Amino acid sequence: MSLPQLTLDEALLLELLSSNGDTLGNGKLRQKASFGKERYRTAANSLVDKNLVRKAGGRGGSVVRESSTKDQDADASVTTLTVPFRIRELNLYAPMVDVLRELPLRKSGVAPLTVDDVANQGKRSTGGTWSRSDLVTISVRRFDYVPGVFLEATTVEVKPFDQVNVTAVYEALAHRRASTHAVVAFHIPTYLTDALKRPLREVRTVANSHGIGVVTFADPGDKATWRVREEAERFEPDPVRLNKLIEKQLSTSSRERIAIELRRNMQFQEVSPSSLSIPENGLVAPAES
Repeated sequence: MSLPQLTLDEALLLELLSSNGDTLGNGKLRQKASFGKERYRTAANSLVDKNLVRKAGGRGGSVVRESSTKDQDADASVTTLTVPFRIRELNLYAPMVDVLRELPLRKSGVAPLTVDDVANQGKRSTGGTWSRSDLVTISVRRFDYVPGVFLEATTVEVKPFDQVNVTAVYEALAHRRASTHAVVAFHIPTYLTDALKRPLREVRTVANSHGIGVVTFADPGDKATWRVREEAERFEPDPVRLNKLIEKQLSTSSRERIAIELRRNMQFQEVSPSSLSIPENGLVAPAES
């Protein structure tokens, strides 16, 4: 049995309720959610109607999150459903990296040569505000009729479902200073598809106007749930910035792999596997017309 569609308010209230069966007073839950009385009442009553929350006793009333197990004393015809807790942004990265290693983000069909989680670098300086994306993929491409080797770096800004807004697009746009493509990826669980249609539509409109790609997924580790909503346009970054992104943000193993692949494709023997240096003679070729 599939989960019902929820509003963002309903999803937020569920986030604040414990999964171990503890009750929470209506006043306390409303305070934690920062909801007005009517807004709280609407969301809470709807969750009760959807068998996701049940009312409990206590002064002023309280609520408890339903478990996935049927209550033995309840009507056996009533099945309770559980909504999984939100996956925190930091926990989205690892399964996304696994998917990105085999799933191209663009119609080119070229799987990335490397995929790095670059979000968790502590206080390491990477160039200022919005200079560090969450994930970076690197591809090396050749064409039958266009001379040269094309190094493509795609930065990916990852956002959970409560951050589906145009700010993510502008973050991705800032990252494109050092990449050929910039993408924003949103986690949109199936039970919030309807609630996030309008915000996603607004994001797509702004992203399309700036050439930023938009990707959504219901399960970060299941490529069947991934959808490319807007194709990222290719831009030619400053070679110095691109080189710095690779040098400062990617892992040693990724840098070595890129250098080896470039040497193999270009037969440029001076490129060392331990140090990638982008020369001024056009390692990053102009975009195809």
